Amino acid sequence: MSVLITMPVLYTLSFMLAWFFVNIWCAVIYALMLPWLGLFAWYYWKCTVRIWQDIRYRNADRAGRISPLTELRDKIYERLNNLINKNE
Repeated sequence: MSVLITMPVLYTLSFMLAWFFVNIWCAVIYALMLPWLGLFAWYYWKCTVRIWQDIRYRNADRAGRISPLTELRDKIYERLNNLINKNE
């Protein structure tokens, strides 16, 4: 809810500051580019998080922490399947 208030205020403030310190045309271009730059930053952040997740997974796999977890997951699935099949 606070984003609905703060984002327009901050966009307006940044537009006014760009107009005051540079000129009106740069401020207009800056204001028109803000939503697109925000989308770019959002997708860039999501991509960065995926890359870090992949790096952490590979490091954990090299350290040998992944195989016990996959074995535990397989055992849990097997127990759940046995419970489901027993109740049918």
